[in-house]
Amino acid sequence: MLPDRSPPHALADLTWPEAADRFSDAATVVLLPIASTEQHGHHLPLGTDGLLANAVLNAARVRLPARVSLVVLPPLPYGKSNEHAGFAGTLSLRAGTLRRVLRDIAEGVWSSGGRRLVLFNAHGGNHATLAAFARDARERRPSLAIWNLYAWDLLTADDAPAADPADLHAGSRETSLMLTVAPERVRLSALQRRDPAATREVEERAARLLRHGFAWLTNDLAADGTIGAAERGQAGAGRLLLQALGDRLAEALTAIADLSWPA
Repeated sequence: MLPDRSPPHALADLTWPEAADRFSDAATVVLLPIASTEQHGHHLPLGTDGLLANAVLNAARVRLPARVSLVVLPPLPYGKSNEHAGFAGTLSLRAGTLRRVLRDIAEGVWSSGGRRLVLFNAHGGNHATLAAFARDARERRPSLAIWNLYAWDLLTADDAPAADPADLHAGSRETSLMLTVAPERVRLSALQRRDPAATREVEERAARLLRHGFAWLTNDLAADGTIGAAERGQAGAGRLLLQALGDRLAEALTAIADLSWPA
């Protein structure tokens, strides 16, 4: 006899009858992790956003009440990353391409019976495109509730000190999380070579340019691709951030599952 085990969360692990059973429950939360494949400076890998999204999701899943039915779709590893154009390895989708991909995925969720779709986004450059897509998708399929959750927006003032506005990319927060989630993938030698004076210069330039909604490209701010004090990243800070992000995502998914829908 096979041992009892909890139902798998990943759609890829389900058979189609098992998927049909999950989707038949209107309270099931279907979650699509969305990340990017883009440069993260000299010290972090191109897949950083996907690694962090997966870590936060895993932290949240163990905190979910048993009553929450969750189905996690295969992650989307590409996003709108043209702010990082010119850095080798950055693979960016056009906004229209990303919206069309999301539309097809959402249609598959809806036709399978899913009625609650969460776009769990780990890349800031995706946010505006996802927001526009979600509203259009709701107009097309009013019975499909869609939430656009950006990982960093989940944090509250009580969870962590406010982020430095110039800590935009591959800086202290992302580096701290990576030192917790995948320390073997952090190029410590590159971190140790970083010049704090050069970091301050980048932060000051970013603060000046970004005050009024400037449409920045990474090359406007930092030739090495790192915008923020990556050298101040610490594993201890990363552990606290990961716990807080997991807690907040679990709370959000529980609230979404408990919501009366269709209204």
